[in-house]
Formats: sequence, structure tokens, C-alpha cells
Amino acid sequence: MPTDRVTIRRQALREVGGLTAPIDIVATAVVTAETLQHRLDGGDRAIQNWRAAFPDGPAAAADIRRGVASFVAATGAATLDSGFNVDPSAADVMELYPPESWSYDDFNDAIDHMTDRTRRAVALGLPALANQRYSLRDFDWVRNREDVIAVVRSSNPNLLTNADFRNWPNGVALAPHGWALSGAGGTVAQAAVSAAPVNADVVALTRGSADTFLTQTLRDDLYLDLLSENGAIGVWALASAASVARIGVSFDAGATFAQTAFHTGGGGWEYLETTTVVPAAQSDLSGLQVQIGSEGAGNPVAHYANPALVRGTVVAQTLQERGDAGYEYERIAPKPHIIAQGNLPTIVLVGHTVPRANQLVVWTKQPLPRPTSDTAPVYEMDLQVAVAGAIVQLVEDHPARVTMDRRTALMARWGPIYARGVNAMQHVRLPDVTRSRALVKGL
Repeated sequence: MPTDRVTIRRQALREVGGLTAPIDIVATAVVTAETLQHRLDGGDRAIQNWRAAFPDGPAAAADIRRGVASFVAATGAATLDSGFNVDPSAADVMELYPPESWSYDDFNDAIDHMTDRTRRAVALGLPALANQRYSLRDFDWVRNREDVIAVVRSSNPNLLTNADFRNWPNGVALAPHGWALSGAGGTVAQAAVSAAPVNADVVALTRGSADTFLTQTLRDDLYLDLLSENGAIGVWALASAASVARIGVSFDAGATFAQTAFHTGGGGWEYLETTTVVPAAQSDLSGLQVQIGSEGAGNPVAHYANPALVRGTVVAQTLQERGDAGYEYERIAPKPHIIAQGNLPTIVLVGHTVPRANQLVVWTKQPLPRPTSDTAPVYEMDLQVAVAGAIVQLVEDHPARVTMDRRTALMARWGPIYARGVNAMQHVRLPDVTRSRALVKGL
């Protein structure tokens, strides 16, 4: 389950001595939070000179930060050092930060830095060709050979990468890995809709002021390998209007497309499929593209799951119904070598060729995308691990804000929780050479 930045920040704040409290009454400069009077010791000086944050408020950033000028413990009334341009509402939460300790901005920065440094295992399939070295140049998060966890083979015939839409290295409001967004004003997002009839996540495309598309450009060597062959494209699509959703394939870098019929617009999931013939000669470098879109007038939304491009005249029923999950992983023996070519890790198969119409599936360590707002999800991370990581990052980023004894205590408590959590996020479950399931780490 994903968590979000505000949940991580508030729990971490409470763990290191800060407070959060619902707001009961808002006046020009007085905030009454009734729960405070039951939680604080120290009388009227309990939170005097603390810093208050009101991130739930509707106003600009200028209204987020305030200081506590005075406090009345008997009533729980905190008088702020200045009023608001726009008052918070009674549903908002006040965050209270002790003086001379970490601030609201420190916590947000720590969460950003924590997601940058926290890497999880992600799997991506590379369509296989004979006698091929597989450069990881498109895996731009891979820094070195140590970021490659495991390499296996899959009999999945799909020639598209990240067809299950589960890899969003830049966050779930930007194009998923391997896909490019186009169309003025159009948007893409990971969608929360009724489950697609396939084991895959769903992408939502919303048309802007022009037709909006997600496009994947395939490697030139794949294009050359397909010349003169039949090819089939297919995708699960959902739309509430006709002439909005379809999939197409281009052999001339998007100048023309062979396309399926449109989704009927009936509001249910439909499988769209068509067959085409790849030209006998390559007409353009980077010319082989697959595209899904949101077309028509206004701002219709099209949902898609598990697009496919395969050799032959049909998309196999297994791929339609189960997606990537329909194909088992098989360990490669002897194991692949990971070499460095320049700054790029490259996979070299030794004495073994992955069959054509298969995939080489590569697990790598990918950083979590930074949350772009308080409510933006932080995926693939347990809340306790995220809180532990944020506290560890606070200590490392701003060690002078707390005493040495306090730093030591925080690291002793939260460091192991974060380390164990990250270790678990980088484990992958793979078959061993005899195809029995085993928990393995590394190659």
C-alpha cells in the first residue's frame, strides 16, 4: 500500500518530539486545538516559541508557517505571531515543531532525500534477439553493475517494455518508463479504476487541447529483425465515448499508423486487436512505434492495460488474459556477465542465447520517485520504513540540530528498521536453475 508525504512527515514529527493537533477554532491570530491541553506538560510555556505549520490550508505558502507567540495550557489556545491571509478551516491539522530543532522544510527535504536514496527492485523485460549484448542505456537510474540485481529469461513474446505500466520512475503523473507523452495539454496518470481483465496496472490518458498519445519507440535492431513479417498489436481499453481509444503501430516514426478500430465507448473493457505486415525495408531510423491515445473532442479519458506487439497474426490468449504474469521466469545458466561499456552496464550472455520471441527480464535497483505534493503517493514503501528513513535522513542532513546523545539514540532505534526495510525491497523471488521457487538475492 502506498503512503504519502504528509503521513510520513507527521508520524516522523511525533516520533522526534513534535506535535500534531486538529484545529477547533480559527481567529485572526489564535488557534485553539483542544487536544493540546491534554497532551502537554510545562504549563503556559509548553509550546511557546515553537513553530507551527498549516499545510492543509487553502492559501499560498505564505500562510503555512507561523510562530507560537504564547500558549494557555488551561484552554489549549496558541496565539500565533501573525494572522493569516486566508484562515485555515476546522478540518485542518496544525503541526508543531520544537524550536532549535528540525523545521517543516527540513522534514520535507529529508523525505525527498530519503526517496532519492531508497532503491527498490523493479523488473523490466528486454525483447530478445540472437547473439545480442543488452545495453542498459535506457535504464537511466542504473549507476553501475551493482545496481543490477538479477537477470532471467521469460517466454513472454511481447516486444514492448513496461507493458504492465508498473514502472513509473518519475512519479505516477508523468509518463511511465519507456513511453513518451505528446499532445498539447494532455495528461497521463496511473489510474484507480475497476480492475482490468489482466494482471497489469492501468494508465489513464486525458485529452487536452489536442489529441493526446503515449508512444513507445522500439529499438532499431528489433525493427530490422521484424522486416517482412506479420505483426499483431492489441490492448485492453476502456472509454465512455466512441472514437476516443485505440492502439496503432507505425513504421515511419509516426507519420502513418496502422490502427485498430476504436473502442465502442460503452464504458466497459474491450480488447482491441489488429494485424499488419512489417515493411520489407526499414523506412526510418527509430521508426517502429506503438501508440495509444485519447482522441476526439473535448477532454475525454481513455484507460489502457497491457498493450502488446508480437510477431505473427494474433496476440496469444495467455498474453491477453494474464499479461506478463502468464509467463514463468527461468534462470539463465551459465549466469550472465554484467560488464561496463563506458558508464553503461551491459548484459553479456555466456554460452547461451535467449530464444527469439522471448524476453530477457532484468531486475535493477531503482530509486523511489519523489512525492510532488503532500498527498502524492510514495509507492512500494511501508509506512514504518518510510518514517524510519525520514528520521535517519534528518539526522544525517542536519546533525547539529540535536545533541550527540540524541543523534545516537535516534540512529540506534530507526537505522536498523530502515536498513531491514530497504533490504526487503531489493530482494526478488526467482526460480532456481531447476525451476523450483527460491528466495535469492543477486545473481
